[in-house]
Amino acid sequence: MPSTAASGRCTDRDRERGKLIFFSDGARCKNCHELNDRSKSLGPTLLEITKKYPKPAELIQHALQPSLKVEEAFARSKILALEADPTDQSAVTSAIVQAMYRPPETISNHIPPDLLEHLKAVLPQVGLPFEYARGMKPYLLAMTLTVMEIQRLGYDPNMGIDTHFAHLAKTEGKRIVELESLDGQMQLFEVMPEKLQTAMLRATVEDIAKGELATEMDDLQKAWASGNADAIQENVLRETLGMPDDLGKDLYERIYNQRNRQMAEKIALLLGGSESCFVAVGAGHLTGPSGLAELLQAKGFTVRRL
Repeated sequence: MPSTAASGRCTDRDRERGKLIFFSDGARCKNCHELNDRSKSLGPTLLEITKKYPKPAELIQHALQPSLKVEEAFARSKILALEADPTDQSAVTSAIVQAMYRPPETISNHIPPDLLEHLKAVLPQVGLPFEYARGMKPYLLAMTLTVMEIQRLGYDPNMGIDTHFAHLAKTEGKRIVELESLDGQMQLFEVMPEKLQTAMLRATVEDIAKGELATEMDDLQKAWASGNADAIQENVLRETLGMPDDLGKDLYERIYNQRNRQMAEKIALLLGGSESCFVAVGAGHLTGPSGLAELLQAKGFTVRRL
């Protein structure tokens, strides 16, 4: 005999059981979803979910397996395309080496005295000794500080979607294609004028000191969980706030626009091939007028959200 969920019927008892589950500490649905208040909801509200999945059986399936459509798409694919393979440790080591100063050069010789003092004040907060920091070039130090502060806030970089799928692809024997490479990404920063690298480091130090990075991460998590592309784009643009306007525009052009155009060309070639391809990139590369979604649509591909 079909269940009430499968048949589309819903009894008062089903509603009461659903209410108990939603507000229970075990299921923790209430932690991310509001009934109908979009401003307070981390994920879609219950009203939005029921509009997206009007059939009860489908709603239950996606409640139990929220990543089902993504997992199905990955399972059908023969190729995994990533910005770079984060599991390639030799590439990681090589990339870090080129971002370090050669003795006797240190960061102290390359940034203004006031920034050096602010840097030294922030280092204990993230747990990075100056003895290690002094050998890093400004761009590497900015990235290292960001990652360490994110970890201190409770986030785990190893839980990134690129790392997850890279491990899964290797387990299942799927071919991994790099849209860039770790060396290539670091070279992009390596050729930045020192003035731009310094501005990048200053913005990072100030964000950590003021607690703004914590706010940005919280806002980004909420935007990502709710699928709010506009909010994700606002968060991306926030990265250059506080910089002189010309430097902020230059940084955005280098780390987003330029890379997006190059990745879009490679993705288009992969999608035009004979093998199905699953692409995973940072959320900041998908949004905005120069994001990958818009660029691929301009190339004639149909782009839609799952």
